[in-house]
Amino acid sequence: MHDFPFDVVPKGQELVCDMSSNFCTTEIEWSKYGMVYAGAQKNVGPAGVCMGFVRKDLLGKDMRKDTPMLFDWNTFAKAPQTF
Repeated sequence: MHDFPFDVVPKGQELVCDMSSNFCTTEIEWSKYGMVYAGAQKNVGPAGVCMGFVRKDLLGKDMRKDTPMLFDWNTFAKAPQTF
């Protein structure tokens, strides 16, 4: 599949995509995705490294009160960036 058929995404739903195999190989239209994740070991980093990209308008949106901090994207977005 060379292009994703975006017209099949149900209205009101966010598209989440695993781009482990094609991250950094093609231009990405970020606005079409709610969340993108990738295992970096295939294209940009050592084994075990993973990356996640979440649209800002989804940070903290409709999050349950009992969500563990590990899954709270808003907490990570506010944290200092490290390498």
